[in-house]
Amino acid sequence: MTAKEASSWKQYENIIGSVGEQRSDYRAAMIAQTVATAFSSSDNPPTIDDFLPKIKIVTEQIESSNEADNIRSLVNKYNKK
Repeated sequence: MTAKEASSWKQYENIIGSVGEQRSDYRAAMIAQTVATAFSSSDNPPTIDDFLPKIKIVTEQIESSNEADNIRSLVNKYNKK
């Protein structure tokens, strides 16, 4: 990883939070979904998506520059997931 890439990832992390947090959210949602399914009497049990946080990032707050455009692109990819 180049210094420029590391800097871009650091800025990305400053905007959306730790990249590891997304995995933590997924693990917590998986546990919540498992428990909810175990106690559900419904024919349509909850999905893991029901327990994942819905996060939208405001990209307009990022300064306009070439590096900011790279970060904006990363954030937009993250928001599409």
